[in-house]
Amino acid sequence: GSINASKIESALASLAKTIECARYSPEWSEKYNFSQIDCEVRGLLFVFNHDNQLQHDFYEFFNPPKPAKGRRDKAVNLEKIPLSAGQQIHIIDPFLINYMLAITNDMNDLIAKKEFPDEEYGFYYPQLTFHKVAVTEKYLPATIEVLSSPFMVIKHGAVYKFNRAKGIEEEVYPEGFVVYYNKKGNSDNEFFYLLDILSNYQILDGINKIRIRLAYREKDERILSHFQRGVEKYAHEYGLDEEAKKRLEDLDVKVVSTVKEFFSAEVISWEPK
Repeated sequence: GSINASKIESALASLAKTIECARYSPEWSEKYNFSQIDCEVRGLLFVFNHDNQLQHDFYEFFNPPKPAKGRRDKAVNLEKIPLSAGQQIHIIDPFLINYMLAITNDMNDLIAKKEFPDEEYGFYYPQLTFHKVAVTEKYLPATIEVLSSPFMVIKHGAVYKFNRAKGIEEEVYPEGFVVYYNKKGNSDNEFFYLLDILSNYQILDGINKIRIRLAYREKDERILSHFQRGVEKYAHEYGLDEEAKKRLEDLDVKVVSTVKEFFSAEVISWEPK
């Protein structure tokens, strides 16, 4: 296929060299480090599969499964990547791209239905609250760690619509949180732990509007049933009263459709190089 171990290895090696050069380049610092403070230079490998024909986990290129017959496929040799101690390269693989597209599509749909604000939203970092870190922005951008984690929490403000008859803006949807979940969901334990973490984040308090969107590419066909069993298990484990249990049962949970982008190989071949 168009993506193989040799190409990935070559791209990673090139990126590692680029990181090393950028760390000591006055020209790079002048161009990109606007505040002239100590910063960390990382690499990002964006792997897009034009025809969506990649059927296996991208990371099998690093550790190929043993076939029934014959030899294993070639693996990416990490020893050939000249990455210095402390340096990092992040990878956005085809499956993660599809996940991000699904989130974008879902958010656009919510915005169109006036159930999500156009601008007043950002990614939620509970550790900043717990450790009392001073943050000047109310809504924060996503880090690569958040985008590639099993789930992400987006905090959003209320949605308003102008009422022409009254000449005022009226709230049409309350502020709250949207949780995008990026795991298969094939057991109630997954959702037990998800609820436990969200509770530790102090957002399952009955005050906030909470929506959970199940956005994994290959969801278990019984994922909603597993979620409900996770709620029952969580309520039983912590001895929740009926009111607290009902709040969990009333969580807005929805399966999000997977979005895939396809590009014509013929069109791409005609694009100017």
